[in-house]
Amino acid sequence: MRTLVVGLTVLLVFSLALNLYFYAELTLRDTKQPSNLISSPFYDDPPALDDLLAAEYRQGESAFQAKDASKAVLALQQLVKSAPEQAEALQLLWFQRILQLLEVNDHSYHEFVQEYLRHFPLDPYFLYLEIELQRGQNTAIDTLFSLYQLLQNPLPPELNTIVLKRIQTVYFELSARLKDIGAYDILASTIESLSPFMHDDPVLLFDLAEAYAAQSQWGLLDGVIANLPRNDERTIALEYQRNQALNRSDNEATQPIGEPSDLPPLYANDNTHHAPQQADKSSVPLQRKGQHFIVTAQVDDRFGVNLLIDTGASSTVLSDSVFATLSLDLSPEFIGEYPVNTANGQVIAPVYRFTKLTIGAHSVSDIAIVVLPLGQLEADGLLGMNFLRGFQFEIDQQKAQLNLTPIHK
Repeated sequence: MRTLVVGLTVLLVFSLALNLYFYAELTLRDTKQPSNLISSPFYDDPPALDDLLAAEYRQGESAFQAKDASKAVLALQQLVKSAPEQAEALQLLWFQRILQLLEVNDHSYHEFVQEYLRHFPLDPYFLYLEIELQRGQNTAIDTLFSLYQLLQNPLPPELNTIVLKRIQTVYFELSARLKDIGAYDILASTIESLSPFMHDDPVLLFDLAEAYAAQSQWGLLDGVIANLPRNDERTIALEYQRNQALNRSDNEATQPIGEPSDLPPLYANDNTHHAPQQADKSSVPLQRKGQHFIVTAQVDDRFGVNLLIDTGASSTVLSDSVFATLSLDLSPEFIGEYPVNTANGQVIAPVYRFTKLTIGAHSVSDIAIVVLPLGQLEADGLLGMNFLRGFQFEIDQQKAQLNLTPIHK
């Protein structure tokens, strides 16, 4: 009996020792090969890490999850010295996670990105994240400038694709908003400011040509057409539009001033809701101010403003002080800040969409109005060509009146 008890005791001890051995071996393997090391698609088969590097990797990951940039960067710096491939894998993993958060408008890693770039200022992935994080404070133009500047440096293929797609998205949103309100003058100045980066981009070139055509700037249009594909149907349509307009201008030179024109709609400018309302010729009284004339207009049928007629101004402008007053009641839609050509050069100015601008019996709907500080101007703003180009117009200086006849009936 005693022999049996001793035998069972020995067997139990042996079994316990064997279990402890296998448990220790499995635990050691888990330490050497942490699960889910790299989920980044940039690395299909990430290299294994030894005990020391695994610890540094985990320290960096833990600090990243806690948004502790200082500790995360410190762990990454140690990893860069010991195993640059693993460090790059960790950097890309962080990039992807932050990018995913930005897609749902989560900016909680803003400070993390800033601290990271303080130590790695040339990392292109995090430079891109910085641009994305600043989009809320920057204008669309600033964002495009930053993206184009990032492209000036050699980028990894994956990041290059991401940046190009973002440029396309930002630009199309910008151009669509301006086209929607017929702000082709602002669209033209925007593209002109971007041309040093993408002077041969066909999308920008065709949009620039469309913007010049919409403003009847045929000389400028010719310069763009020279760089467009000759056999493209859009190029052919633009040339036809230009030729028809110039021929019509030659014929109208023999007509009495004020005679309405039957010029066809401009190329790709089927914005009939921007067309002037009312088809009959009418006259509006003017106030004379030295060599200039001021006309009274109604904004959204509710607010009267005195506008100095300026045929050299592409856009209609309101002074910032007048806008501050009327915007409280009218609540116009903010379109964005864009480059605007002024007598003192190009400036970045806010642009708003107003429902209607009316002068006498005539109105233009969904019109873009720029807000600028106008200093000592003896008027509330400027009446620009984005209103007047819809009319055959004449200033009768003797009678001090503005004769308007809509072009598009």
